[in-house]
Amino acid sequence: MHFCGYGGFKVNIDEIWYRARAGSAKTSKIASLDDCYFLYKVISKFKPEVIVEIGTWVGTTAYVMAQALLDSGVEGKIYTCDKHKEFTYWEEYPNIKYYNMWSGDFIKKIKGIKIDFLFADGRLFKSDCKKLYKMFRNKAVFMTHDIYDRKGKNNFQRMEKVMDIEIVESGGEASVLIYE
Repeated sequence: MHFCGYGGFKVNIDEIWYRARAGSAKTSKIASLDDCYFLYKVISKFKPEVIVEIGTWVGTTAYVMAQALLDSGVEGKIYTCDKHKEFTYWEEYPNIKYYNMWSGDFIKKIKGIKIDFLFADGRLFKSDCKKLYKMFRNKAVFMTHDIYDRKGKNNFQRMEKVMDIEIVESGGEASVLIYE
């Protein structure tokens, strides 16, 4: 069992990860345990109040982000979407608002909010990126997970051009980008 300590907080990410996996027969699409640890550390560091997630699947990363907010003492809100009906609410995390819809429809639905942290792990078109960019607060953080185009190429360069962002850390399947 692995424990992640960061900034004085300690949480059992393994428990969240295994619980999410147990809730779905389709576990191949779940973020890796290492990616979950990394995401927890990023959320704990930046302490965003408004998180938007594109691509919920079973909710593993949403739960990890919610736990990081709780451990950091932040009363944040997480808005997340996925068209697949794999997500189930966990009562420990009432700050997660799930939308069962495609990302384009979801972006229209949440149009009025200001984003501190965007976690993209699902389909985003250029037009979606432009809409999300307009919703960013100053110093917003944009993190991606396994974002590829239809040819299997990494989409970071396209996102940098569209959203005027800079890649500040990248490794494995996750990258952190900061909009200033």
